[in-house]
Amino acid sequence: MRMKNHKILTAASVGCCVFFISLLAYGISREEQAQIKTYGRSTLEGLSGVCVKVRLSYREDLDENLIKEQALQKIAEMQLRKAGVMVLDSVQDANAGILLITITVDSLENSPYYLVGTSVGFHQLVTLTRDSEILTFAATWPLMPSPRTYAYHHQTCKIKIPEIVSAHIQRFSADYLAANQ
Repeated sequence: MRMKNHKILTAASVGCCVFFISLLAYGISREEQAQIKTYGRSTLEGLSGVCVKVRLSYREDLDENLIKEQALQKIAEMQLRKAGVMVLDSVQDANAGILLITITVDSLENSPYYLVGTSVGFHQLVTLTRDSEILTFAATWPLMPSPRTYAYHHQTCKIKIPEIVSAHIQRFSADYLAANQ
């Protein structure tokens, strides 16, 4: 009986190790690893597609040094498609969601540097546990949102802001594809 239990425990341990090593092999984010560890699965699992929205806000006087919001939107959609993620024009059913990338730019007084604040979150239609008739959109990825702020010389913002969008898309795509393969 002891030998049988030992074999079962060994098999379970090996299975867990293979599972966690496969998570690392997919290159998923630390946040997604924490999500899976905490809840046993990804909130991105089973999605039919993604609607992506890039929001860029800044003062009008900064306009000449910045890339346009429509260009950032196209970059995001193109990279998602290239990665193999179905891009939707709108959230068409309960098995989809919105990837929202927000970028806020402001200048530092008497300085050639801009502050660039950024956040990313995937929002899905969810119900409240206390009242299942209440539906709302809520951020379900990443598990622990981490807004970031950067300081860039105003002449480099046209390059740096698309790089930020690309980094968010790459991180999301890796987690999405790992959850849906």
